[in-house]
Amino acid sequence: MKAMEARAAAVIAAASLLLSVRARRMRARREAASGKIHTVVISLWRRPQKRAAVLARVAEAGLRDVRVFDAIDGRELSLSSLHARGVATYPHWRLADSPCRFFSRELKWGEIGCSLSHHQVWSELAACTLKHSLILEDDVDFAPGFARFVREAITEAEALHAAGVIDAPDLMYLARRPMRPHCDVLLPRTVGMAVGQTVGTVRLVRPSFSHKTTAYVLWRRGAEKLLAATFPQKLIPVDDFLPILYDRHEKGPGLARPDLDQLFANAPRLTALAVRPLIAWERRGVSDTENSAALEHACT
Repeated sequence: MKAMEARAAAVIAAASLLLSVRARRMRARREAASGKIHTVVISLWRRPQKRAAVLARVAEAGLRDVRVFDAIDGRELSLSSLHARGVATYPHWRLADSPCRFFSRELKWGEIGCSLSHHQVWSELAACTLKHSLILEDDVDFAPGFARFVREAITEAEALHAAGVIDAPDLMYLARRPMRPHCDVLLPRTVGMAVGQTVGTVRLVRPSFSHKTTAYVLWRRGAEKLLAATFPQKLIPVDDFLPILYDRHEKGPGLARPDLDQLFANAPRLTALAVRPLIAWERRGVSDTENSAALEHACT
């Protein structure tokens, strides 16, 4: 009798899990059907042509709920203005003998402005009622069908969480430069997917250490974790900051940065995902971040 009751309880539990997964998928599809993905485009006000161009691409990509965030311009920053903001850069960023060109120089003002811009967007997301936001930089370009792929990826991430395959997602890269792509972990399709159901072309992975913040989805709980890391008090490029919270720098020559890994060792860990294949990328051209003075050359 007890064995039968146990089997019945197991069947009920399995059925409940399946219903929960399907309910979340249906809810996500209803939200996706509205065609709206809350989107923030980080753009410099002094680059109106570049802003107009990215907004045209955003519209063509099928994104409708779009807000422009006026990026914090590194050209307008100084050491005294950073101090007034309560911001302190990591003083040991530069490694004079590093073969990596990004590590062998001082931080650039453009990188500082970029990092502070992303941090401000995170702060606004954490303070609102939105579940997640799509965050884009103004040099982004998109694969055809981008908006549909983003909705698919968000739906799949939520379904994998509902099925207990992953923890609640915090961050999902849509564009990135993986430093160790062979270390990416491909995640399974959604548990309980019906036979014959149309399968999307986007798969999700647990990403290895990756650079680029060109395009990513950030959940509100992820924003809260990022804010808890006290990033502005030991500021580094945001490209390096995000992956430190879910992975470590490569141990290869010139790439190992145990000092940076240790810098945020006590910060909350992110549950990070990435899409495969990538559905966005950085356009070629002059980078406003790179095309800026180094910190040591700026006036206070």
